[in-house]
Amino acid sequence: MSVVIPILLVLALLWVLLAVVAVQPEPSVPNSLPHPDIDGMMAGSDGLARLAEIDLPAFSLQAATLILVVLMIALGVSRRYRTLPFWLGLAATAILFLFVWSRIFLGHQHFLSTGEVHYVLGFPAPTAWVGYGIWASGLALLLLYVLGFRKFIYTHEDEAEFERLVQELPDGE
Repeated sequence: MSVVIPILLVLALLWVLLAVVAVQPEPSVPNSLPHPDIDGMMAGSDGLARLAEIDLPAFSLQAATLILVVLMIALGVSRRYRTLPFWLGLAATAILFLFVWSRIFLGHQHFLSTGEVHYVLGFPAPTAWVGYGIWASGLALLLLYVLGFRKFIYTHEDEAEFERLVQELPDGE
């Protein structure tokens, strides 16, 4: 199956989600309120109420974007090398991407709803997932590329064929 069809479907989903986000009414809760004790300072309002109508579309928009990234990577691999091990590695990476994104999002939602802050390696948990989780999930994709290079990207057979074609070139070209 061509990877173009799923890419087009995810792009259509992204357009729908963008339209849903664009037509959302203004939040009924203001962004900030005057601070009760300090003149001229503003304090944040109820973030959970402010984001209540947009949380699912926002979460879905980022999740669809991550899936699109993975599908675009698959588009860059020759069809003959899109084997089951390739798809499994790409699926594992996508699951890791989505797991990290859900931890960021749900951690922020948890803080907004409870006010509790859990720390991980010196940062509030959602921030720690941003700082540590995003690059770590990117490393998983890098590992797939490095470990699978000779299997999915540029095989020894490809290299031999390239060398053969170079040998067939007339001198001076």
